[in-house]
Amino acid sequence: MRKRDLAIGLALAAAMAVEAATTSGRDGSVLLNIALYGFIGAQFVLQPLRPLELTLTILSSLMLVSLAATDVATMTSTLLVVLVTVFRAASMLADRHALVVAGAVVVAVPVITVEHGGSNVGDYIFPIAIFAI
Repeated sequence: MRKRDLAIGLALAAAMAVEAATTSGRDGSVLLNIALYGFIGAQFVLQPLRPLELTLTILSSLMLVSLAATDVATMTSTLLVVLVTVFRAASMLADRHALVVAGAVVVAVPVITVEHGGSNVGDYIFPIAIFAI
């Protein structure tokens, strides 16, 4: 793993854990948020080692964590984590595997939007377009 990937991973993982613990819109206990978002952060740090598997795991984890802890859609750091995760995957994976990740994004964004209570069509289309680009 390159030092740059490790530094970016650690910085964004730490930002996500801190935001999950301190956000005013936090759901669940501080400990629960740190544990769940810390787990996602650990996956994110290691993502360059197994880009396909860990990208899919990160997206799945983000969908599930919103059910038990602070909503992913209310946090800025999770948006950055997803953007970097998808960018890393697109730059490292073969086209066939990148399409699998694209499909996961198309599923994950609406699920997270529904969990957050969004019902506007733009709530679905805009994030998918951003991650696709």
